[in-house]
Amino acid sequence: MGEPLAERVIRSIEQAAEMYHRLVMLVAPAGMGKTAALQELHKRTNTPLLNVNLELSRRTLDLTERQRMLRLPRLLSDVVDAAQAAQDALRTISGQKPTRQATAVLDGLEPLDGDRLDPYRSKYAKHILALVKKKGHGQVVNRSELIQDVFGIEYLAPQILRLETEWAVVVLAVRVYAGELVLAIPGRKFDATACRNWPEPA
Repeated sequence: MGEPLAERVIRSIEQAAEMYHRLVMLVAPAGMGKTAALQELHKRTNTPLLNVNLELSRRTLDLTERQRMLRLPRLLSDVVDAAQAAQDALRTISGQKPTRQATAVLDGLEPLDGDRLDPYRSKYAKHILALVKKKGHGQVVNRSELIQDVFGIEYLAPQILRLETEWAVVVLAVRVYAGELVLAIPGRKFDATACRNWPEPA
């Protein structure tokens, strides 16, 4: 039996680190295990996993074919930048030195008061807290109660706030950091004492 695909990808990434061009492409016919290999890579190395096709589809839904063609390079850049910006913001919340990008994200989501986090300033955080309070003390708010699907695109409160999921994760992290929420994902829990290893925005 040959080497598992995930192992080959990890080895290729390690080798690419020593090269001038560091792009690793995983190309194979459908059904060969590319997605499973990338999910395994994500799980083992804690690297962000970004479905570019899905993200581009979300952002081009209302565009004509010509508009898609013209805007694709910029949209691709925006997709990659958004994932990085959300990660930077999560790192800042967990105590790392803020980057300009992280500061811009947190400023836009409104939890900053000068250079400190204030979860009571953000209208997005207030919306989440209102949902939690409505459920009652000790009750669970499920993902489906926070995030709704609108034509294949997921948003926090699409009718009033229309906040995309990667930014909703950042807002949730601010509330967790403040000690007001515990965020649970399959197999892990995040609270104010364990906010140094945030999950990837998704």
